[in-house]
Amino acid sequence: MLFGALAAFAGLCVYVYSETEFSDDWTPPFLIALFILAALVAARTRRIRRWLTPTSERHAAVRAAAREAFVDQGIAATRDRTGLLIYVNVFEQRAEVVLDLGLLRRDTDGALARKIDAVAATIRDGADLDAFEAAVREVGGLCAALCPPRADDVNELPDAPDVPSRHGRRAARGE
Repeated sequence: MLFGALAAFAGLCVYVYSETEFSDDWTPPFLIALFILAALVAARTRRIRRWLTPTSERHAAVRAAAREAFVDQGIAATRDRTGLLIYVNVFEQRAEVVLDLGLLRRDTDGALARKIDAVAATIRDGADLDAFEAAVREVGGLCAALCPPRADDVNELPDAPDVPSRHGRRAARGE
């Protein structure tokens, strides 16, 4: 809507300040059509929406999507509540890590929180895939130390990434 309003305002400025004569009869419908067209274009163009959306709202949306994925993928339902999700939004260049209560309780010295910050920093700073993978492996190693395997453990979650396609459909796990 904001983009539509800006486009209509620009059209109005052209009408008012241009040396070209325009028909007054067509000006209101033209400005309304310009508003609607620009609003539709902005609604369908990710870059324009990103440009017009405040950073705090974009970050909140990524955080909400990470928490939703945490629940939807069953990570929140592990027996000891030790699930961990690393959610990466490539378009926003942002990573969110969601920890379950069991891991939060075991991270008494904050080491896991520091490692998680390093994972988020690799995405935010545009580091290469190797740096991201190394940071994720460090988190995994620390999680293994915090939650050593027990004799009766069962692998409750898939060990492959869940990667959505460009159109929102999920790719097969492990592809």
